[in-house]
Amino acid sequence: MTTGTGTLTIEETFLRPQAALPPPPTRHALFAILIALAVLLHLGTIGIGDLYSETEGQYAAAAREMIQTGQYLLPTNDSIPRLQKPPLLYWLIIASYKLFGVHTAATRVPIALSVVATAIFTFLVGERLADYWRGFAAGLIYLSLSGTFIFGRIVMPEPLFSAFFAGAIYCGLAGFQQRRQRRIWFAGFWICAALACLTKGPHGLVLPAATFGVLAIFYREARVRFRSLLWWPYLLVFLAIIGPWYIWVEMHFDGAFHRYVTEEWTKHLIGRYPNGTWYDDVPRWQFAASHLAWWFPWSVVILPVLIVSWRRVMRPREITFQNALPMVWALVVLVPVLAIGQRQDYYALSMFS
Repeated sequence: MTTGTGTLTIEETFLRPQAALPPPPTRHALFAILIALAVLLHLGTIGIGDLYSETEGQYAAAAREMIQTGQYLLPTNDSIPRLQKPPLLYWLIIASYKLFGVHTAATRVPIALSVVATAIFTFLVGERLADYWRGFAAGLIYLSLSGTFIFGRIVMPEPLFSAFFAGAIYCGLAGFQQRRQRRIWFAGFWICAALACLTKGPHGLVLPAATFGVLAIFYREARVRFRSLLWWPYLLVFLAIIGPWYIWVEMHFDGAFHRYVTEEWTKHLIGRYPNGTWYDDVPRWQFAASHLAWWFPWSVVILPVLIVSWRRVMRPREITFQNALPMVWALVVLVPVLAIGQRQDYYALSMFS
């Protein structure tokens, strides 16, 4: 054998070889086309139509009121504190108002950028799992879903939450594949999870962590590599991002954190208020059936594939890691929403990508 030839460990060659050459121009062209299409569909349409729902009005009015009062830590509507959700979306709307003025289009800018970011992460995840053509196809499918376009225009936390969720998945996957930069990528996972928590709540960490946790159960290599996600400095970074606002709220509103746990989070988990009244939500059958519309036109393709491949799905040992990750990602979001707690039409948006 020729002496001096370098050898690669199994860890370095598993799943995806290290790229020795820069990506070809075709890859960059496809990536640019996808971004341009996302910008055209979402940023290009932010001025069409008024804010029409209660949720949109509450977020827009609260952000405007925070600017008027100069109180940027406390979302309010008519001076009434609005603490049901963390403040990140309010802050982004405020930033948009500062840059572009207070109007409907400016209110939608953070939501539109969130959908663009999710499309980008969809491309990048698909590229890492297979190749850039697969990533491009995945991004196109995501953008062409009717649910993406409909929910991606509503001013609510879900589109922003979905972007950070997809970012956490991408960072975790990149850390799984790249040993030398693993700590950096895994830090990115925790940062994205923290921002997701600061957007909607604790499932910003629970859902991406559950995705990789399920994969670790079935794949030994995943168990070995994802163990590094539990490095204690990551937890400090996570707490440094989400902790200050919750501490401030608790200091100014005694018992606020307890109400978050017992009223807001528990209500969504078990589907009813603390007084025993059931939350008015979407029935399970209606929630499941509505995704035929949200995934249109691709639901016409997805259902036949699921019917044909059900035997393979029932044999997890035959499923590669590349195929398992998107399936687990989807199921981790979809199954709990169907099985327990409260559900609304858009609660599965974070698994569309």
